[in-house]
Amino acid sequence: MNNQELEQKIRSLSAKEIIMAMVEGLKNPKTKIDMTTYGEVRSKGICYGCAATNAIIQLSDYTPKEACELYYKVNGVIVYFEMAINALRQGNIIYYNLISLDISLPQIKEPDFEVPYISSDYTQEDLEPYIKLAEMQ
Repeated sequence: MNNQELEQKIRSLSAKEIIMAMVEGLKNPKTKIDMTTYGEVRSKGICYGCAATNAIIQLSDYTPKEACELYYKVNGVIVYFEMAINALRQGNIIYYNLISLDISLPQIKEPDFEVPYISSDYTQEDLEPYIKLAEMQ
């Protein structure tokens, strides 16, 4: 999959699919989790990535290294998608919706419950409200 194909795929996703790409990427991360980066290859070639990096890996056939380097090589839809996922994992649905307008992603309906801020030391239980959020879309 090239960047243009990934952009088309991102634009075709429903709100539920976007949320679940993030959840599935965090349930089975392909990088060492570090929410302070959009992807970074560090010593010994280890790729550190955030919720957005792992969502992109979930949606594509990119290797962790390719996904880790992606944010710094592209602009447009992919970068905005990564920023939107970052807002989502922080539990900031309003900011996700604001960013998603720039690239015509579907809006996420705000829940009547709180979704947690997902940090680097998240637990699987932290992801449950996001699954519930996806189901209500």
